Amino acid sequence: MSVPDGRCRLTVDSIVGWLGASGGPPGLWNLPAESGVVQNMPELTVTLWSSSFCGACTSTRQTLDAIAPLLGERVAWREINVADAPDEAERLEIAATPTVLVTDASGAERFRAAGVPTTAQVLTALAAALP
Repeated sequence: MSVPDGRCRLTVDSIVGWLGASGGPPGLWNLPAESGVVQNMPELTVTLWSSSFCGACTSTRQTLDAIAPLLGERVAWREINVADAPDEAERLEIAATPTVLVTDASGAERFRAAGVPTTAQVLTALAAALP
């Protein structure tokens, strides 16, 4: 959607429409089965790094849970408690919880944020991270 000065205004509805699980922009998920490309493979993985008794983690989990159905199989979702994987948390330099990491299919980090995100912030980050 454009505004009078020619800039593009992103809204939650426009981002969800663009990311929609039943279509979206042209890309691998729209290729016919005979193309030989593996279908239904998540393009991104969203990992919530959390900790026990973390109220902010609960809020972040609720935000991610609300978004997950909008993206279908394009995004894989997981949650890791830092106490359950301290070595991996240290390797990834998880300094606070909640921390949300978005990685691509190769495992490369595409986005990282600590704190409680809004729905619009998560959707904007996912839109920017998609190939």
